[in-house]
Amino acid sequence: MVSYKIKWDSRALKDLRKINQKKVKSILKKVGELAENPLVGKPLKGEFQDYRRLRVGQYRVIYSVIKKIITIQILRVGPRGSIYKNK
Repeated sequence: MVSYKIKWDSRALKDLRKINQKKVKSILKKVGELAENPLVGKPLKGEFQDYRRLRVGQYRVIYSVIKKIITIQILRVGPRGSIYKNK
């Protein structure tokens, strides 16, 4: 099985800085697991159909899988209610 490389967008890193450190640890652990199984997150619909979301408690990680270069691009991290509002 091929392991995917995880690449963080600058906006996602900025989002992480706003979150409690304990929660960040669990988010990073879940994101690390994506390297082995990138399709574990649910596909999004509508205008976000090219992206997937990973649920980590009350937080969501929005990411895309780029199969051509074996990379997972983490785009945003945030609370469930507001994460989809401004991508």
